[in-house]
Amino acid sequence: MSSFPFDNSKLLMWVEEEPGSREEVAMRFMQTYSKESIENGKPEFEPEILKLINKYGTNQVMLDRLESNLTSYRIHSNSAENLYLRRKELVEPLKDHSIEEVRVFSSRMTATFDLLIEREKNYEENYKLEY
Repeated sequence: MSSFPFDNSKLLMWVEEEPGSREEVAMRFMQTYSKESIENGKPEFEPEILKLINKYGTNQVMLDRLESNLTSYRIHSNSAENLYLRRKELVEPLKDHSIEEVRVFSSRMTATFDLLIEREKNYEENYKLEY
């Protein structure tokens, strides 16, 4: 289902009607970031994602869904290094968020992206050695 486009603003309204667990579901189906902003080199979360983070940032399951959205990818290339670099840029500003759980999430995701980037670099180096 997540391959179908959903209207982020309608999902946000649906969450606000009965918060508590709906934010977890909405996070799964919302477009996380503006693809245009990534392509332009200035990654930005969609406004509704920031609203979810700001209102429900203490919900760890919702943050786990966001983590899953940020660490999964579909690209047609040998390396995801640039993708991970851009997504790291998305989460870094959250390190100063007013909600502690969001700050912890940002720190954890930054470290995760650092590891994924390093793994991609090592993969590229190993790939070059083979050929």
